[in-house]
Amino acid sequence: MTILLSIRPQFVAAILAGEKSFEYRRIAFRRPVRRVLMYCTSPIKRIVGEFTVTEVIRDQPDRLWKLTRGEAGITKRDFYRYFSGVTVGTALRIGETHRYDRCLTLEECSQLRAPQSFVYLEDSQTARTKKVKTEKLLLGG
Repeated sequence: MTILLSIRPQFVAAILAGEKSFEYRRIAFRRPVRRVLMYCTSPIKRIVGEFTVTEVIRDQPDRLWKLTRGEAGITKRDFYRYFSGVTVGTALRIGETHRYDRCLTLEECSQLRAPQSFVYLEDSQTARTKKVKTEKLLLGG
């Protein structure tokens, strides 16, 4: 399953630079997630790239931090602030990343609004991302 995930610009940059190997969420996904389209929040407000998910870890925040802190890409303080009041959190292990040569608008993926956290996408909504990758290959990128 592919999801569209809202991520702050500094974390998108860290993911694409290989400095952040986990993306955290306060909630569990009800469907298996294999691919994430990254919606970079304000001021960018575009879908800038994607990553594959190689593992989904659900655990208590203390254990989640111990398992992921070496590749968290965020400070301990920010981690615990984010998970404040949560008994179980989620960490997505980031696999292969891909930065789009041309950022996509939400409309290009048939998504009318930015997700508060995430939204599941149907294949028809992700077709445009495949075209962006194909354009890059055809142009020799």
